Amino acid sequence: MELTLEELKLWLKIDYDDDDVTLETLKSAAEEFLNNAGVTKDYTKVQYKACIEFIVKYWFDNRGLVGNVDETALGIRSMIVQLRWWYGRFIWKIN
Repeated sequence: MELTLEELKLWLKIDYDDDDVTLETLKSAAEEFLNNAGVTKDYTKVQYKACIEFIVKYWFDNRGLVGNVDETALGIRSMIVQLRWWYGRFIWKIN
């Protein structure tokens, strides 16, 4: 089942409508981000839904920041690796 705007706003603790378009845009961008990272869109997986929520929250809370990597971003990266592994798309890459 798709992640609804209401669920996303509940996760973000937002009770106003001013940022609805922004949140929908960030949700779509997060889905595309995961797709480009090799993660199949699958809202039946709780971890996929949580990853979308974390990405949207991170991007929403850090609008305007560029190049800021912290523990939240690293946690999202870990979730992506696990989701990619689940779908057999994990490619071990040493940087």
